[in-house]
Amino acid sequence: MTKAEIEDFINENSEERVFDFYSRMYTKLTTTNKRLNTLTLYMLIVGLTYFISSSDGLLSISMGPFGLKDFSLIAKLMPLAFAYLLMEYALLSKNQSELLQITKTLAFEVYNQQPEEKYYNLNHINSFLSAILPFSIITQFSRLVTMKGSILTTIFLFILWLPLLGSIILPISYGGWMLYNIKGQYPSDLLVNVVLAISIWLLLLTLFFYIRPVENQIKNNKQLNQ
Repeated sequence: MTKAEIEDFINENSEERVFDFYSRMYTKLTTTNKRLNTLTLYMLIVGLTYFISSSDGLLSISMGPFGLKDFSLIAKLMPLAFAYLLMEYALLSKNQSELLQITKTLAFEVYNQQPEEKYYNLNHINSFLSAILPFSIITQFSRLVTMKGSILTTIFLFILWLPLLGSIILPISYGGWMLYNIKGQYPSDLLVNVVLAISIWLLLLTLFFYIRPVENQIKNNKQLNQ
C-alpha cells in the first residue's frame, strides 16, 4: 500500500476499524521480525554445516551406535538450502518494509501524532516510533543513520552502517562460493547440476527482492523532496 492508499483507508473508515487494522499490522510486523531472526540463525547453521561437510579433513561422525561416513549428499544439498533461506529472507525483508510503512502511518493516526513529512519515509524513525514499534535491528540502524549531527557524527554513523550493507552482500557471495565449490568437486554429478540450476534461480530472485525496494525508496525520496 502506498501512503496515499493508507490515508484513503483512514479517511474512509471508523476509528475502530483503523485501530483494528493497525493492531493486525503491528502483530504481523512482530511475527515477521521474529521470522527474520530465525532465518538468520538457520543460514548460519546451514553455512557452517556445508563448510564442515565439504571439508577434506572430516572423515566420520559417530554418536553412540549411529555413525555417518559419507557427507557428500549433505554437501550437495546445502547450497540449495542456503539459497532458499536467503531468498525467503529477502522476500520477508521486502514484506517487512511494506508492513513497517503501513504500521508507521497508522500509528501516527491512532496516537494523534503530526510528525514531519520525512517520518513517513521508511528510513526515518523518531523517538515516538522507536518506542511503540516492535524492536528490529535494521529499524534501529535506520534511526541512527538518519540522526542529525556534525560532519564527524555523520561519518561515524556511515561507518556503523557498513556492516549492515555487508550483511546483504556477504550471504549472496557465500552462496555463490558454495555453488562454485560444489560444482568443482562434482562437475558431472546430476544432482549437483540440478542444485546449481535451482540455486542460481533463487539467488537471482534474491537480488531482485533486494534491488526493487531500493528503487522504490529512491523514488519515494524524490517525491518527498519535490
